[in-house]
Amino acid sequence: MALQLFDLPLELILRVLGFLDLSELTVLMRTHSTFRQSIQDSQGFQYRFAAIRAGVESNVHSNHTTWERLALLKIREKSWLHMEVDFQKSIPNVKFPSGIYDLTGGIYFRGDLSRRSIHYCPLPSKSTDPISWRRIRVDRALVDIGVSVYEHNLIAILTYSPHPTIARKNIIEIVLLELSTGKPHPMAKKPVLFIGETSASKPAILLEVVGEYLVLVMTRESRELNAPSTLRVYEWITGTLNMDIQRPNSPYHNFIFLSPTVILLPNTQLNTLDVWEIPTGAKPPPTEPFLCLALPSLSYRSTIFHFSCRCEPNLTPSGKPYSEAPFHPDPEDAIIVLTAQVDFGAYALFVHRSALLRVCTTHQPEDEAGVSHYLPSMFTIGRIPAERVRAWDDWGPSITHVFNTSLSSLHWVTTTDGQRAIVNHVVDEDGENEEGQHSQLLDFNPSTVKRVVQAQADGSGGFDSHEVVFYTTVTIPGIESPITSQLPYVGVDIPFQDSWLNRFKGFLLYEEGLLVLLGGNDELEEQIEVLHVGVSFGLEEMTLSLGGDIPLS
Repeated sequence: MALQLFDLPLELILRVLGFLDLSELTVLMRTHSTFRQSIQDSQGFQYRFAAIRAGVESNVHSNHTTWERLALLKIREKSWLHMEVDFQKSIPNVKFPSGIYDLTGGIYFRGDLSRRSIHYCPLPSKSTDPISWRRIRVDRALVDIGVSVYEHNLIAILTYSPHPTIARKNIIEIVLLELSTGKPHPMAKKPVLFIGETSASKPAILLEVVGEYLVLVMTRESRELNAPSTLRVYEWITGTLNMDIQRPNSPYHNFIFLSPTVILLPNTQLNTLDVWEIPTGAKPPPTEPFLCLALPSLSYRSTIFHFSCRCEPNLTPSGKPYSEAPFHPDPEDAIIVLTAQVDFGAYALFVHRSALLRVCTTHQPEDEAGVSHYLPSMFTIGRIPAERVRAWDDWGPSITHVFNTSLSSLHWVTTTDGQRAIVNHVVDEDGENEEGQHSQLLDFNPSTVKRVVQAQADGSGGFDSHEVVFYTTVTIPGIESPITSQLPYVGVDIPFQDSWLNRFKGFLLYEEGLLVLLGGNDELEEQIEVLHVGVSFGLEEMTLSLGGDIPLS
């Protein structure tokens, strides 16, 4: 008698099915009830489906079992969906008034008035976790930091110090340290990278670290109005300068990574998103961006005077060996926030990193019908030919959502994590802005949108306060035409506590919760409340949380 497929041991069948992607598994489940039941009964497959829906990637360096990961993920998603805070803790009052700060890898970083120290506070995952500030000192003034917590245990500190022989000149360097010890990083062949010299007392430089690359953008000095922006890429392990680009009239102030080798820089002079590629192998460095994405057109005589952008978590090409967490938000699907301040207004644009990367890597001059995706041939941006400039109406409305943030606080940029984001409003004593709006948590995960829409349609309850938005048109002062958005999201108001009245500065977002920034007793003091979203539980609670079916569609 011939051997049938289901004569094989179930463990072997499931092992083979593990090589299929989720779309193939979904199709397979429709072909035979045995396949469907086997996949539904497998915690491994349940976790794979749940992780995809939640937009997280498993951390192979974690010791958590599959059922522990599944339990944690179910509780995490439920808590975020309903803004359930399981504990609140205060971070000790701080007096760190410098503009240097970051929130990444579960750590809050802050500079201080001396500009000689970086203070950092690991945020609690359990209510019993102690909270304390730690400090890394350097012997020169600080400009900015770049951090790779989970991938390299690295903090790159950008510094400036007086030139030993030339008056009114400063030397710019980057110090590469182990975050956990404050000592020179063992992987860096040159623990101190010489960047250059400047006459600025506080040079405007921003840096980020992704994988093997350290990227920095230097903008013009106040006394040199026609000075260029400089984009530099170093291989931080070897200290090799990989790319050195200068652009006239200082158009660049911020940037993000779209992939480990693709960088996006908002251009304030041309009102575009410029996309540059880091050369690999024997490829020569580029002289121009390979694509420019036009942003909504400005009104006559309007100008963009500031862009900022953020996407958290950052990409980690070599994994997260310094994390013990069972999973993290998938950086490839994380939401990007771009804030633009125009002469008469402001807006915030949200787009998935993966969607924007697809626009950049699949662009074609014309579609199959011969319709151009680019601006008219007579249009040229700076030195960029028209065939490299993609019109806003072609790429933007279908994958973005734009908010009028004229009544919102744009001071803090660390307001996204994974596919969630916060819109902070400038609030009154009632926690509302002039239009009666509260600060909101937005979830751009399409699975969350689908789940809430289905629950509201079924009338199952628990989602009355959730706002599902598919399509909006907003008018922004300083923008020529109303902006249409088609990226859906679920919004829920963030509860506002009476004790925050008259002291509230804003919410920040990280993987496990929110930080509430409050004013202290004087303008140099800052009080921080941690709102942890999720639940702290032991094995008994974890076992109970596995009860119930997990939808696989």
